[in-house]
Amino acid sequence: MPDISIILSCYNTGRFLEQSIVSVINQEFRNWELIIVNDGSTDNSLDIANRYMAQDPRISVQSKPNGGLASARMHGLKFMSPDSRYMIFYDADDMMHPQMLLKLFNGIEADPKVGAIYCNHRLIDPENNDLGLPTYGRRIIPTAFWVKKLDDSLPVTPFISIFCWACRMIEPMTLIRRKAYDMSTGWDPHLGGRGNIGEGALLFSELALTWKIIYIHEPLYLYRKHPAQATASPSGNADAGYKVLSIWEDRIRNGAAFSEDIKVAILFYKTRLISYAKMGSFKHMLRYTPLRAIPLTASIIYNYIRSLKLLFYRKSRIFQYEEKVI
Repeated sequence: MPDISIILSCYNTGRFLEQSIVSVINQEFRNWELIIVNDGSTDNSLDIANRYMAQDPRISVQSKPNGGLASARMHGLKFMSPDSRYMIFYDADDMMHPQMLLKLFNGIEADPKVGAIYCNHRLIDPENNDLGLPTYGRRIIPTAFWVKKLDDSLPVTPFISIFCWACRMIEPMTLIRRKAYDMSTGWDPHLGGRGNIGEGALLFSELALTWKIIYIHEPLYLYRKHPAQATASPSGNADAGYKVLSIWEDRIRNGAAFSEDIKVAILFYKTRLISYAKMGSFKHMLRYTPLRAIPLTASIIYNYIRSLKLLFYRKSRIFQYEEKVI
């Protein structure tokens, strides 16, 4: 009767899979089940998974034809123990710190209003060399006329930070309450995998509309950077945000709950956040290529002026956030 179900989808990740499985076995928290979904691998991934299944009764292996990340995760959900109360969607090329599950479990158990809890991470390369802490993902929230970053010590991550991908909430380091997931629309089958990311931001934003989301700043996860990973394409990453927005816009047209809050969040994303994101390029151009900074300046000013419409929505969800330590 496990408390946590770990769903690990793998496709041709035999190079890293054994390390990923071993880091689960070495967890200080022992009451888990590991469901390995072999998504049509053509390398030795299935052999490795089967070998560990034979050694540990908490591990099971399910194979299916290749269908992508979201498909594999949804397939794994079918095999969850009915007694499991939490789930985590693990990546086959990463590793967990031995205390990760324990600390996430204790954090989510402390408050029934928490729908998901996630931790910080360290970056590693294919040879397990430490690449340091991530420089991305500072939590951004809107103010009346601009934005500000939340201090890393504050545990509550507001809806707007998740909606705008301005946080470090990544699927394999996020423990989700099963009840919260069951109340959501779940993984979107149109997203997931290399060049088609955004499924986490979509699901977690939906959870944040009705549940509290908690962040632990301690780096309890090792996130591997390599050319074959889903987020390795800069152009794919750039397009993903607008792909997710289009899904939200479709949901609004179909009368989704919290449509007004989502509309305001989209307005912030397309105006204020764009102006903020371009400030780094503006400073660089102003220093090295001043003439090229002129059209960029016009774009920043234009989007910022459009963002002033947000002043009419100061009571909306995107301006409501909790900064107290709980």
